[in-house]
Amino acid sequence: PTQKEGTLAAFATMLFDMLRQPMLRPHLALLMEVSAFCARGQEDFRKVSLQVVDSYHAWLMDVMPPTKSDRSAAAAHMLAIVEGALMQDMAGREKLARTALDQAFD
Repeated sequence: PTQKEGTLAAFATMLFDMLRQPMLRPHLALLMEVSAFCARGQEDFRKVSLQVVDSYHAWLMDVMPPTKSDRSAAAAHMLAIVEGALMQDMAGREKLARTALDQAFD
């Protein structure tokens, strides 16, 4: 996505659908693993994890639709919602993930 059009809910769903494509699954799984290492206190992985999250956040601020709130906060919210939905989807709960996406931007 490169256009700042539409609603945040539509953008989140489009982003979720894009990121769950089979060719991106290995990348998401790797990001989840790196994040898990960070959560267990393995500092060697923190720098990589921060770089990935920071670049994803910056990209979201650039491409997501206009918001009424602080753009950085809105991008952080989008990141949390979409990543959480992807985690649910990876665990086999696509319907639950889509329900979360539908409710996140009411």
